Amino acid sequence: MIQRNWLYQTGHASLEMGKLFVRMFAASGSQKVMAWPAIERAIAERCLPVLPGFLLLSSLLSLVIIRIVTVTAQSYGLSEFALEVLVRTLVLELLPLYSAIFVALRISLPARGAHSDIAQAWAGLLASLLFTGLASILAAALAYLMVYGLSPWGLGSYIGAVGKIFTPAMSFIFLMKTLAFSLAVALLPAGLAKANELQAFTRLIALLLLVEAVSLVGNYA
Repeated sequence: MIQRNWLYQTGHASLEMGKLFVRMFAASGSQKVMAWPAIERAIAERCLPVLPGFLLLSSLLSLVIIRIVTVTAQSYGLSEFALEVLVRTLVLELLPLYSAIFVALRISLPARGAHSDIAQAWAGLLASLLFTGLASILAAALAYLMVYGLSPWGLGSYIGAVGKIFTPAMSFIFLMKTLAFSLAVALLPAGLAKANELQAFTRLIALLLLVEAVSLVGNYA
C-alpha cells in the first residue's frame, strides 16, 4: 500500500512538472511577452530581497573552505594543488548544489502553493542560474585573493590552472548540472503542492543529490 501510494505521488508530481515545463517553454511568442511583466515582478519580489544574504553566506562558506584547503595543503607541502582542489570542490560541486538548495528554501518552496504560475517557475529557474553564477565568480575571486593576495602577478598562472580544469567535457557537464538543478528547483514544487514542507524538501534534496551523483560519475569515472 505504501509503495503504491509512493508511486502514485511520484507519477502525479512528474505529470505536474511536465505540464509546467510545457507551459514554460512551449508558449507562443505573444504569450511570453504578456507573461514577462509577471516574471519580472516575481523576480523582483522573491529573488532580489534574498540576494544580499545569499552573497554573504556564499562568501563565508567559500572563505571557510578556502582557508581549510590552503592551510591543509601548505602543511603537507601540496600548495601547488590547492587551487585545483578549491575550484573542483567549490565551483564545480558545492556551490551549484548550495545555490539550488538556497533558492528552493527561500524562493521556490515557499511559493509552491501558487507554483503553477509560470512566473513563479521562471523566477526559481532564473534565480538558481543567477545565484550559481554569482557564487562561482565570487568564490573564484576569493580563492585568488587568499592564495595570491592583491598582487596581479599570479593572475596568469591562476587563469591557466582554472583553464586546465574547465575542459570542454567538464564545462559541458557543469552547465548541464547547473541547468538540471535549476529546472528541478523551478518545476518540482509544482508537483509537491499538496505535500508538507518536510516531504517537499526531502524529495527535492533527493533529486538534487541524484543529479549530483550523475555529474560526479560523468566527471571522474
